[in-house]
Amino acid sequence: MAAWWLGIGILVRTDHAGLSRLSYALAALAGVFSVLNALGVHLARDAVLGVAFALWTAWWVWLLVLFLRPPDRSPFALDDGHF
Repeated sequence: MAAWWLGIGILVRTDHAGLSRLSYALAALAGVFSVLNALGVHLARDAVLGVAFALWTAWWVWLLVLFLRPPDRSPFALDDGHF
């Protein structure tokens, strides 16, 4: 999961900096969760997991808003569709 969120953060960083930073935070939390799970620190692991689920929900809502809003006009778009 950490690699997936890190990859999404890298892919969207130029167009959606806020979503990119949230993806980086989720990647870091996934890495911390993995380390805490491997060390057997259950209480801290569960706390990190709770924060990760809250941020993951915010991430999905943010992504849904990006998908549902109308696309921005490109500066290269032609008004009449002709060259």
